[in-house]
Amino acid sequence: RRLFVAGYGESVIAERVAATLGAGSPSASGVRWATYLHAGTVEVRLWAQRSQEGLRAGEAESAVAEAAARVREALAPWVYSEEEPSLSSAIASLALRQGRRVAVAESCSGGAVAAALSGVPGASRWFAGGVVAYQSWVKERVLGVDRGILDSEGAVSAACAEAMARGARASLSADVVVAVTGYAGPDGGDERNPVGTVYVGWSDSTGQGSVRRVFHGPRHAVRERATWEALVCLWARLSGLAPPS
Repeated sequence: RRLFVAGYGESVIAERVAATLGAGSPSASGVRWATYLHAGTVEVRLWAQRSQEGLRAGEAESAVAEAAARVREALAPWVYSEEEPSLSSAIASLALRQGRRVAVAESCSGGAVAAALSGVPGASRWFAGGVVAYQSWVKERVLGVDRGILDSEGAVSAACAEAMARGARASLSADVVVAVTGYAGPDGGDERNPVGTVYVGWSDSTGQGSVRRVFHGPRHAVRERATWEALVCLWARLSGLAPPS
């Protein structure tokens, strides 16, 4: 069995699985487990081998199924798939099932979130589109971000991310929107928001909010992490969850 998890780091996931099944591998039930880090997601893999674990025919399958159910409960509600690592596909399934239209507004990620979403076959049925508002005047004129927010809080701020999401939701007639703004580097940043700081804002019918992240590494790594955080936030809002703090 394979469980794909968002919202937790690999070390936290490993600790929870160990607390559920035991730190040793195989566990007392003969089930072995391991975690694997993919691009922005963590996979928990569970398996058992009859010849090695002394299990009779059918016992290995039952043991793995039971272990997977226990691990899923321990990692709830952040197991988004048991089939494939694509969070974009999980977002598509939720949006289609709920009949909700999704959109994005991006700055530092430069359209990568929209690319990930539109890469899902049939995306036109649920993905309205996105706005890449790289310069502040685009945020103001296209997304309707108030000049006062840009002057007082700055383009890289929770207030700006939330305003970008609100503006995109209105202009693109979307139900759920995420927005990304940050300092990808190597330049920019200040004492309050150093290089690597990213804000992901969201807006839907229940209100709005944002999360702040500080990533480390080169420019491309910060952009990739920002893109993943936006997808996690979008999946969380479609699932009725607050994005992980």
